[in-house]
Amino acid sequence: MSNENEPSYLAGTVAALQRRVGELSAATGAPVDAKYIVQEVHATLTAEQSLGALTTGLLLNTVAAGVGILSKAVAGTDYEAALAAGTSAQYYRGDKSWQTLNQAAVAGLTTASSPTFVGVLLSGLSASVPVVTDGSKNLASQTYANFKTSLAIAQADVSGLTTADGPTFDHVHLTSGQVGFPATQIPSADVNTLDDYEEGTWQPEFTGQTGGSVTYTVQIGRYTKIGRVVHAWGRIVVSAFSLTGGYLKITLPITPNATANYYSVGMVVLENVTFTGSLFCFLNPGESSFYMGGSLSAGGIDWVIDADGSVTTAVTFHITYHV
Repeated sequence: MSNENEPSYLAGTVAALQRRVGELSAATGAPVDAKYIVQEVHATLTAEQSLGALTTGLLLNTVAAGVGILSKAVAGTDYEAALAAGTSAQYYRGDKSWQTLNQAAVAGLTTASSPTFVGVLLSGLSASVPVVTDGSKNLASQTYANFKTSLAIAQADVSGLTTADGPTFDHVHLTSGQVGFPATQIPSADVNTLDDYEEGTWQPEFTGQTGGSVTYTVQIGRYTKIGRVVHAWGRIVVSAFSLTGGYLKITLPITPNATANYYSVGMVVLENVTFTGSLFCFLNPGESSFYMGGSLSAGGIDWVIDADGSVTTAVTFHITYHV
């Protein structure tokens, strides 16, 4: 059974408490070191922090001049704001922004960075190569086989391609220009690979004697080296001749192969010598000069020696040998 006087009793109690609080405030005021968080401004309180404007968010506790202040935290300043969604073509940068992912967006990445791929998957290609037009060549209708064997594409047609890139081709079709080889041959283990070509001149001379001297009025020689084969041509004409002490030999531009039984022969014409018979050049393996001689009917070879020469001797020769 409820008491009819209960509301009046509670109201009287609350009023008594309010009067007591008022008396305490009027008598002594709020403690000087007290800090109050209130919902709205209160006339009798000092050092208060109003949160009346607070709706949603986080509270930030700071200290200024030794006084603690509770305030509303600011999104993006006091804490990370909610991250807006980007697209599948964007990435989130360190400056907290969405950017389109491409080469320009990645600082320092250029085509010179040359990324390496273990494998590249190409799809949508047929037996014909894609359309490529440089103003003079249209590759759209060329099959791969024709592209390899019939199109003449120069290095200048491929932007950025240099000889240092070392491309390998099944076939090379040159319509103009030249094929270059290094100054020093780089031998290839592939017997079907041409790894050297060289053209040059030298001054052939008599050698093999132990004494005397010779004066030349003509002393010319030319050679061509293709792979391991050397073709040498030369002519010598003398105006003074007093050589003694051995066979009359002529020097070559490149030393031949020294493998046993790698002999070589060539043609030679002698003028104004006492030697008679059919002549030829004869080159021993590994020697840098060749002999001149003729076969004897009784067997063996008769060699040209110093005594066969004279002040009007002339020699013209051509010999091919291996190196």
